[in-house]
Amino acid sequence: MNYRNFIPILVIWIVSCSNNLKPDSIRAISVRQISPIVTPTGKVAWYDSAVINIYYWKNKVVYDIGYKFDSIVNDQYLKQETRRYYIVFDTTEKFAFSYDQHKTPVKTKINRDSLFQTLWLESGDMYQFLTDNKSTLLSSKSNKDSGTFHESYEMINNIDSNFKSRGYFSYTNGLRNVHIKYSRKLDSLKNMRLYHAYIHTPKQFYKQFNLTLDEYFYQFDLKELPVSDETRKLILKYVTE
Repeated sequence: MNYRNFIPILVIWIVSCSNNLKPDSIRAISVRQISPIVTPTGKVAWYDSAVINIYYWKNKVVYDIGYKFDSIVNDQYLKQETRRYYIVFDTTEKFAFSYDQHKTPVKTKINRDSLFQTLWLESGDMYQFLTDNKSTLLSSKSNKDSGTFHESYEMINNIDSNFKSRGYFSYTNGLRNVHIKYSRKLDSLKNMRLYHAYIHTPKQFYKQFNLTLDEYFYQFDLKELPVSDETRKLILKYVTE
């Protein structure tokens, strides 16, 4: 089933580390995406939540990535756990190193282009989510104290005008030196950074596929994280090898 006309696609660009950081400081950014898992009958089976923490140190970038591991022995399901692995690269180099102690005790050298193709299977811009549908601005509000700006839209599917969604977008004056973007176009138009998006679609009949889709939502969040002493030691271990 192709939801291309009304489902936003997460886009992340990593260009370089911020030049404004102190020599030995580590900056941490969290990227979160919540997506529905929809069955062929239009039912929402569950929501998948993915979080990637990204650390900047000098010219080095570290991806802290979690993945689900299922333990099955003799066709018996024993447990499921979240495991973590790390990808480290220098912004001036074309390769990266992967560290996954659960699979191999040594680091693995990989091509950076292949890395991005593996992590982000689709590319696009959240601005397309608005332009690929008939979008109408419903409200906009700024908060000078927090330096944020909020908008909501009604989005009508271009193929089936009865299929409607609501989009909520929040921007901030912060995070300007973080080279992670959900939308280059929206950031440029607002001269701010898009840090939160929530897309809600009520239960409704989708004529193109002749089925009723459950109510569902997508959520995207980008925020800065504090760096604990323990995390700092861990990241320094990888970037100084």
